[in-house]
Amino acid sequence: MVKVSVIIPVYNAELFLKKCLNSVIDQSLKELEIICVDDGSTDGSKDILQQYKKKDTRIKVYSQANKGAGAARNLGLKYATGEYVHFLDADDWLEDRAYEQTYKLLEKTEADLCVFLYIRYDNKKETERKVQLFNTGNAEYKITNFEEEYWHFCNTSVVPWNKLYRRDFLVRIGAFFDEIVCANDRAFYFQVITAASKIVKYPKHLIFYRENNENSLVGKGREKHFNCHLTANRRIFEIGEKYSEEIKQRIVNMNMQDLFSFFTKSNKEQKEGNFQEICTLLNEKVGLSNIDHYKAKPWYANGKIALLSMSLTDSNKIIPIVFAANNSYAPFLDVAILSLIDHMDSGYFYDIYIFETDLIDSYIKQLERHKGVNYRVNCINIEAKLQSNALKVRAHYSKEMYYRILIPELLYQYEKAIYLDCDIIINKDVAELYKQDVSDVSIAAVHNALNNSMFRYVKNMLHIDPGLYFNSGILLINIDEFVKQKIKTKCFDLLQVKENLVCPDQDLLNLASRGSNRLFDSGWNYQWHGMLPGADKVEQVSMDSLKNAAQKKYIIHYTSGKKAWSFPEQDDAAIFWEYARQSTFEPMIRQIGVSKRINTTVYEAISSLKQKSENNSKGTCDVAKLKDDLDAIKNSFSFKLGRFLTWPLRKIKKIILKSKDKNK
Repeated sequence: MVKVSVIIPVYNAELFLKKCLNSVIDQSLKELEIICVDDGSTDGSKDILQQYKKKDTRIKVYSQANKGAGAARNLGLKYATGEYVHFLDADDWLEDRAYEQTYKLLEKTEADLCVFLYIRYDNKKETERKVQLFNTGNAEYKITNFEEEYWHFCNTSVVPWNKLYRRDFLVRIGAFFDEIVCANDRAFYFQVITAASKIVKYPKHLIFYRENNENSLVGKGREKHFNCHLTANRRIFEIGEKYSEEIKQRIVNMNMQDLFSFFTKSNKEQKEGNFQEICTLLNEKVGLSNIDHYKAKPWYANGKIALLSMSLTDSNKIIPIVFAANNSYAPFLDVAILSLIDHMDSGYFYDIYIFETDLIDSYIKQLERHKGVNYRVNCINIEAKLQSNALKVRAHYSKEMYYRILIPELLYQYEKAIYLDCDIIINKDVAELYKQDVSDVSIAAVHNALNNSMFRYVKNMLHIDPGLYFNSGILLINIDEFVKQKIKTKCFDLLQVKENLVCPDQDLLNLASRGSNRLFDSGWNYQWHGMLPGADKVEQVSMDSLKNAAQKKYIIHYTSGKKAWSFPEQDDAAIFWEYARQSTFEPMIRQIGVSKRINTTVYEAISSLKQKSENNSKGTCDVAKLKDDLDAIKNSFSFKLGRFLTWPLRKIKKIILKSKDKNK
C-alpha cells in the first residue's frame, strides 16, 4: 500500500534534481510513489528522470507541454494513489525521516494535514537559516484549525511544500492549483487551510527550501506576471466571503500586501497595464469608505491613492502635488493651499495630497474642505510606510521632512509629481512648473541660498559642488527615474551612516541624486532667509540666484526659523497675511505667530546679553550700550504685544494674590 504520494513538478531542474530525488528515495518511510511531472523541460531533466525511473520502480514520470507548476501538480494529484500527498519542488530536498514522522503523526491525530517547519538554503551564499513559523511550546505538536488561529494562517508561508495532506480530504474538497505561471499555490493554500477541520502543527524542520536560484520560476522576473496574482487573489477573496468581518479583513490585508508588493516591483510599462485592474479589485473588495480599516498596513497609502485615482480619467492633464504636514504646520499649509488655488488654470486638474502620520481629525476635515471643479485635497496617512526606518530630526526639522522621499512609490501612476513645503505662498500657476522637462533626471529643484558657513559645509562635509546644491522645499520629481536610480533606498541607507546632517532630508536628496538632478529657475523658490535684515551674507552664486528669485517670486518660501506669521513687518510677509485672513485657521495662526515672535525675540535677547556678559568678563562691555539693548527689547513690537495679550492673566493673578493676602 502506498502511504505517501510525492508529487514533483520538474522544469529545467537538472542542476538540483538528483539531490531532490535522492532525498526522497532515501526516506526511512519506503511505501512511497514518486510522481515526477516534466513540464516541458529543455535541459537534461528528462534524461535524469528516466535514469532514476530505471533504478527505482516507485518513480513514475509524466510529461506535459510547459504549463507551469500549478498544472504539473494538478496532473500529479490526478494520478496519486497514496493515503497522503506531499508536493515537493525539484530544487528542494528533505530530511531523512520527514515522511516517517509526519505520516505517524497524521495517523495518530487523524488530522487533514500536517504543517511543519523548513530551512532556507541560500543558493548563492551556501548558507542555511531555520525558519520558525510557529512554536508549540513544550508540546510535541499542536492540533488547531483555521478559525482558531486565522491570524496565524493569514500571516504565514502560503506554500504547499511544508505540509503533508490526507489525499481523500483533497479529493473531497476538490482542491486544485491555479494553472497560471506563478502564484498558482496561493488560492490552493486557502482552499485547503480553510476547509480542514483539524490541522496539526509539527515544530520540526523537515525540508530545505532553496532560495536565490536564478533558474527557478521565482527567480525569473516574477513581477512580470502581476495578472497571475490578480487571478489567485480573486479566488482567495471568494473563499473568504463565508467568514466574519475580522477574518475577511485579515484575508484582504494579506492579499493586498501581496498584490502591492509585486506591483511596486514592476516597471513603468507593466504598472500602466495593471493599474486599472488593481483599482477595480480594490474598489470591489475594499472600497474607499472602508479603506481606513487598513490604516496600520504598509499597503494602505498605496491603496487609498489608487482608489482616489479611479475617479480621475485624463492623466495628461492631472498635476499631482504633495505636501507633508503635522499638527503644528497644518494652519500654514492651509494658507499655502489657498494661494495655490488662487493661481490654478481651469485646463488642469490639481490632485493635492497631504502626507501625514498624526493629523487630528478636525485638521484633516478643514484641509480636505478644499475641493473644486478642478482640484481636491486628500490627507494620506503614511505611518505604516515609515515603521522600518529610524528617522533623525533636529532643530526645526521634523520627521515630516522625509515624507517627500516616498512620493514616487505612492504616486507611481504619474510621470511626474510636485513636492511643496508648507511654509510658502504661491504667486503663479504651478502647472508652469510641472511642464518643465525632467526626462533625464530624478529631481529638479532650485539652488539653495548659502551663507559662508553653509558653503563650507556643503563643499567640505558633503563634498558637493555648492553651485549645484539644491533646496528641497520645492521639487519636481521624475517618478520613474527616481525609482530606477533607487533614490529612496540610497537616502535611508545614507541616513544610517551620516551623522550631524545640517538639513537632513535636503542633504540626503542632494547626495543620493548626485548626477541625476538639475536646477531650474530660482523664481520658483524665493528663499526669504537670504534677504532678511541681519541675515548672514550669502556667497555670490547664491546672491545671483536670490536676486533673480526676488524679481519673480513665483513661490515665496519662508525658509529658516523666522516665519512670515511671526514677523509680519518683514517684506513678503504681507502677502502671507492676505491669504491667512481667508483661512479657517486664522485665529490660531495669529496666536502661534505672537507666541513664536516672543520666544524668538527673548531667545535673541538672551543670546545677545550672554555674549555681552562674556565680553564684560574680558573688560570689553559697554554698560550704556547694554542698557540701550534692554530698553530696545522693552520697546519692541513683540514685547509690547506680549504684554498686551497677557494683561488679563496678570490682572487675574494680582487679584488672586490680593485675595490670599486678605485671607491671611
